[in-house]
Amino acid sequence: MKGTDILLSDEYGLLADPVAHDLVVGDVTLQNQALILKSNKGEWKEKPMIGCGIDSALNDDNGNHWKRQIREELSRDGIKVRSLEITNDNIKIDAEYENDRRD
Repeated sequence: MKGTDILLSDEYGLLADPVAHDLVVGDVTLQNQALILKSNKGEWKEKPMIGCGIDSALNDDNGNHWKRQIREELSRDGIKVRSLEITNDNIKIDAEYENDRRD
């Protein structure tokens, strides 16, 4: 399945199944989008150029810059953005992995 990997908790720790005593695997598309948006460039050892640093967008009126940045960074991870909307208090992204290859 496209975008299948180990899931993280809301606090970004590994999600474990208490019954099976194993890590939980599932669709990570939304999880990965959030991680890419929150991360700054240089925070990922294997992909140092990926990350939007979206926290910098607070009080920034340049929505077009952030839309372009988000599209570029998600694309680096193989995610194709179909639509993207930024409002004062929300970012809505309709996107999915283009294929199984995410390197």
